[in-house]
Amino acid sequence: MGSAYESEKTFAGELRRAKADDAEEEGDGNVDSCIKEECLRLQSCFDGRILCRMVTSKDSVGNPLVPLLECKRIIVPLRLTKREMGIILQHSEEVKDSVSAGNLGAGHLCKEFYLDHRLSVGYAMDRIEDELPTFNTLEEWEAKKSTKFDICARLCKYILSHDGVPLPHFVDGQVEFPLIPDTL
Repeated sequence: MGSAYESEKTFAGELRRAKADDAEEEGDGNVDSCIKEECLRLQSCFDGRILCRMVTSKDSVGNPLVPLLECKRIIVPLRLTKREMGIILQHSEEVKDSVSAGNLGAGHLCKEFYLDHRLSVGYAMDRIEDELPTFNTLEEWEAKKSTKFDICARLCKYILSHDGVPLPHFVDGQVEFPLIPDTL
């Protein structure tokens, strides 16, 4: 039982004294202060730790803590914009000299793993050294958007719009969002 038991006994005693003091003074300041101090003490016990709940987390009697559906991973090939494809093809042409065809059976080997077109996989940029652009209007975004970021944002907005929305469909590299039924 050790120190946790002793800490609880000490807190219970301090709380009783704080309640008695507040009764004499007709206030709540001592109780509030006592509770805040105990909360800070308990928080300090968890410094450097992260509490993580997962789909498989169980409560004290073995029931699922949060009834979540199993995670379903869907790999979707997207159709990139002409701008994005142009940049990727340009980078691919520039690194042809870095590719060795010495082992054709296993595919191409490369002298460098972090090629520019791999580093700009989220947002295709002409020069990898450049900073990501900022956009002030939707028109600016539409002109130079990242297909991956755009679809990801639209998916998040759709899926988080309501519990139980039907899953979107992916056809020919494009996403199709079903209408959300009024009954949801």
